[in-house]
Parts: sequence; structure tokens; C-alpha cells
Amino acid sequence: MEIACDILKVVSKGSEKPTRIMQLANVDWDDLIMYLEALIRNGLLSRKVDGKRVTYSLTDRGSSLLDHYLKLKQEAAPLGLEKMSKERISKALTYLPTVGSQEADLYASLEKTIKAEGSVILSTKTVGKSGAVHTLGLVAQRKDGSKHGYVVLQVVDETQVMKLFVTQLDTEMIIHAYYSGELSPKVAALASAYSLDLLPSDRRQAVAG
Repeated sequence: MEIACDILKVVSKGSEKPTRIMQLANVDWDDLIMYLEALIRNGLLSRKVDGKRVTYSLTDRGSSLLDHYLKLKQEAAPLGLEKMSKERISKALTYLPTVGSQEADLYASLEKTIKAEGSVILSTKTVGKSGAVHTLGLVAQRKDGSKHGYVVLQVVDETQVMKLFVTQLDTEMIIHAYYSGELSPKVAALASAYSLDLLPSDRRQAVAG
């Protein structure tokens, strides 16, 4: 996430050419291309090709994410998060159902629906591009080859939305989150800005849509 936002920050300052972005973001060429493509797919950057000249610019979503990230980084600075290991980051991004709980029952219902649509259930653990291990409630591969992750949450706040977005960006999976209780307009707007599929748990039957 830090590398991705470093690239967004460089682009936001007017460094549009890929070679200049590579230098200022301090990443090698292969990693830069990988991140640029991921940022474009997620609607955070746009690309313009004019003959042999290729330039990049921030989208509204990219600008919004960068603002949120910089504010979060500033507020979290006293916590020393830069010292956290990948294992701790992986743990922070883990979603697991509790056996015998209402959430576990919902996961069972989701799995049944997913299988009925012809999707293949995969391991719940996925290693992201960052090296962090993301553990979701369910992971499935659809007939078109796309991979989807499913999580069930009791409460959804801005922190949860950011965690889901990081997981989606790092794993390149489409994340579907089902929640119970109320969803504030602010959280709903943030989820929409990041194209997260956030649905009330009573709409789980529409999971394959």
C-alpha cells in the first residue's frame, strides 16, 4: 500500500512519465509496471498515449485514496507501524468465521450458493503482491477465471473499508463483504469510491450476481 501511494503521490505532483515516476518513487521498472497496471485497473490512475509518449494522471478516486492514506499515516505515526512485520500485517487483514457462530452459518450458505453457480472453492489464504498473507472467509474462482473473496462482518466502519480495499488491491481479487446492522452514509460513500461490493447479509443470495 505504501509503494502504491508513493506512486500516486509522485504522479500527483506532476511527474507523469513512467521513467520519472520510477526514479522518484524509488521502485524498479518491473515493480513500477505491475503497480501502474494495478492502479489503473482499480481506477486510481489514468493513462494517456500520444504516439510514443505515455503519461499518467490521478483520477478522482486516486486523489481521494491518497488523501485518506496521508491522513491515516499522519495519525498513525506515533504507533510505529513501520516496524510491524508482514506476519502482523497479515493478521490485521485476516477475516475468519467463528465456528458455531451466526457468521459461520452465513459462510456455509454462501459456499453452497457459490458452488451451485459453478465456481470452484479455493484456499482461504492468498499471498498478495506485498508478500502479506490475506485470510478471508471464502475464496472462489468463477468460470471466467476471476477470483473473488468473501467476508462477513458484524460492523463496518472506515477502517474495515480501508482494510478490504488494501486486500483487494494487494490480491487483485474482487472482494464481496456482507454486513449486519446499520451502515453509515459516510462509510457507504467510501466503499462506493473504492468499488467495494458491500451488501447487507440478507442479500447473500445475490452473491453470484
